[in-house]
Amino acid sequence: MSTMIPTIPTAVAMTAPSTSTAKATNIANNNCANSGGCGGGSRGNSGSGEGSGTVPFYRVRQSWDKKKTQIAAFTKLENAKNCVDCNPGFAAFDDAGNQVYPKEVTQS
Repeated sequence: MSTMIPTIPTAVAMTAPSTSTAKATNIANNNCANSGGCGGGSRGNSGSGEGSGTVPFYRVRQSWDKKKTQIAAFTKLENAKNCVDCNPGFAAFDDAGNQVYPKEVTQS
């Protein structure tokens, strides 16, 4: 009597991460990550949109209107500032969408 042994595929198809995921990972792993930048501290993600919950978040984005450029969200402003300092072109915004760091320069 012969026993059939089922075969198990040995290769698994792998897909490359999306460009936005890869970009966020690269930014978070930059040299600033070890000195309090985007890779450390009290980093968190609200997960349910702007302004939800009771804990305020400081979001690091290129602009408030460009949600897809967000690379981090922090409950401590100091951590958001460190992340912005490590990523030129980004700013920190409060839950209401006000840019809190760096302060916007107004022309007089």
